Amino acid sequence: HRHKLHLHYLENKHDEDILHKPPNGVSQEDWEKLINYFGSDGFKKISDRNKENRKKLKMAHTCGTKFIAQYCYEDRDPETEQEPTRTATWKKTQYNNKKNAWVDHVSKEVYEDIIRLQSQASDEGQKSMNEDEAFIKVLGPEKTKSITRLWGWLEATF
Repeated sequence: HRHKLHLHYLENKHDEDILHKPPNGVSQEDWEKLINYFGSDGFKKISDRNKENRKKLKMAHTCGTKFIAQYCYEDRDPETEQEPTRTATWKKTQYNNKKNAWVDHVSKEVYEDIIRLQSQASDEGQKSMNEDEAFIKVLGPEKTKSITRLWGWLEATF
């Protein structure tokens, strides 16, 4: 909600009467506090830092406010309660079915690399790499504290 209020502020910040025109559902007192907050040096510093960090991202964040664990919970098999694989969850969160396209080229490459690693081992007569091994090989080792946050079905070891 605050994000939408900030957008409203940005769109109207050159209006001299913005202070006296709170958006619907926002009290005058709360609006004044928000305007002061949005104009503060602390807010601007955080905002600038976040902009720089977003520029460094290689892949788009597509999950909104849901944790990946929530997607896994929602997509589990109703009979067995087996949660989807990491790769299936990756595709669900990185592939846009409406547009029939990946959200970005990096996400597509990650998916293709995981699939390639799994089939490559079996084609070469080696023990095939399981999906989790391929997933970790492509995306790198997980940080222990983030395992439960990102992949809720794994048991974190500390």
